[in-house]
Amino acid sequence: MKLALVLLALIAVFWGATLWKAARHEARAQAAFPPLGQFVTVAGARLHLYQTGQGPDIVLIHGASGNMRDFTFDLVARLSDRYR
Repeated sequence: MKLALVLLALIAVFWGATLWKAARHEARAQAAFPPLGQFVTVAGARLHLYQTGQGPDIVLIHGASGNMRDFTFDLVARLSDRYR
C-alpha cells in the first residue's frame, strides 16, 4: 500500500511538471509568433480571421491539421490584388 502511494505521488509530480513545462513552451511560442489577424465571435463560436486585399470576398478554410499561416506564406499575397 505504501509503495502504491509513493508511485502515485511520483506520477502526480511528473504529470504536474509536464503540464508546467508544456505551458511554458506554449507561452514562448505565442510570444514569438503572435496570431495574425483578429478573433471574432459569431453565433457563440470564436473565430480567427485575417482580412486583406480588395475585391470580392473569398473565404479560405484550412484542413484539420493546418492553420492560417499555411495560407499567409504565399497564397494570400497572390490573391489580395483581386480578392478580399
